[in-house]
Amino acid sequence: MILENHIRGRRRVLDDAKKARLCELIDQESYTVEQAAESLDVSLRTVQRERRYDQDFDHEVRLALQQSPDPLKLMEHAARSHWRAAAWLLERTKPEEFARKPVNMTSLKLVATAFRYIQEAALETVPAEYHEALYRHTQAAIEQSFDCCFPMRGKWGEPKIKQLPFATPLADVQSSKFWGEPVGVLHDYDEEGNIVFPPPVDPAEVAARQARVAELKQRLAERRRQEALGPRPAAGILSPKTAETTEFNATKSAATISDATEIPSPGDPLAATDSGALPAEPTANNILSPKPPETTTSAATTSSPADGNLELVIAMVERTIDDECPETWNDTEELDHPDAQDPHIRLRLLSERLERHRRQERRQARAAEKKAKAARQRAQAQCRRAA
Repeated sequence: MILENHIRGRRRVLDDAKKARLCELIDQESYTVEQAAESLDVSLRTVQRERRYDQDFDHEVRLALQQSPDPLKLMEHAARSHWRAAAWLLERTKPEEFARKPVNMTSLKLVATAFRYIQEAALETVPAEYHEALYRHTQAAIEQSFDCCFPMRGKWGEPKIKQLPFATPLADVQSSKFWGEPVGVLHDYDEEGNIVFPPPVDPAEVAARQARVAELKQRLAERRRQEALGPRPAAGILSPKTAETTEFNATKSAATISDATEIPSPGDPLAATDSGALPAEPTANNILSPKPPETTTSAATTSSPADGNLELVIAMVERTIDDECPETWNDTEELDHPDAQDPHIRLRLLSERLERHRRQERRQARAAEKKAKAARQRAQAQCRRAA
């Protein structure tokens, strides 16, 4: 009789939850297979037998064993049964208390206590108005003595000082004043040693600088908002709703235009046109051109049609990314770079992003195909053993 899709009739001691926990202990806690089995109350032979029957479980155990072990975890496991490992942990984690020291060697805490006691005695012998000056001199000497005698101090370079066995109220007051003072300013000095003060700051200059910064921030926010709304228009084509569109004063009356326009005389050679513009000049082929050679060429006419095609290709690639991998838009740091605003660079970045996604999908498909093939082979092997 087969129960729970197992070949044998009895229930497995090593179920899926214990298998996952065993692999986790080996991978993350640096357990050996024997230690992990013992912690799960399973014999080592049961684990070995299950690895022979279940190829997936054997593969997971092999991957967990290939991970590099954590030395600290290994020492913590060994400290449970070996006293040398426990002594090593105490020496490294608490060197002030358990590290090996010579007989005539003192500790940082004892020296700090002695210096503090001397400092308190010195403050008691002088009047209160001299406490601050005396504390500064003695504290500087104590710090220098610590740096010379104890180069390897505690965490963050601070000495590990415990609660003193006696009260030092005068030194505590001066210590709070000393550490509560603002940081001093380093001035510039001239060749004669005199302090050179910086020139005064003009409030108008500061306000103008802040206004320029605010304007730049506003323009940057507007540009990012326009990019988020949709693709940009093709190069050389202005949308009627953009800020660059030429403004036209529709309220200007026809009477004003007629008054400002002078009626040219028929014999004036410069009055060939109604608007008073220069007459057309013949070109090399005796063709009259309405524009003289000095006419400024428009930026829209100088833009090549390849730029418009490039914008169209970029829009198509972005639409493909929206359809296949929209989650890639969460990382837009490289696309927000100023260099990425160039159409050629932007197209290259978008193409690389799309190609990476497609390569990843192909790898996942191959991995799923291999896993399905291995599952079919295992099922066939189980059927042969059952027969």
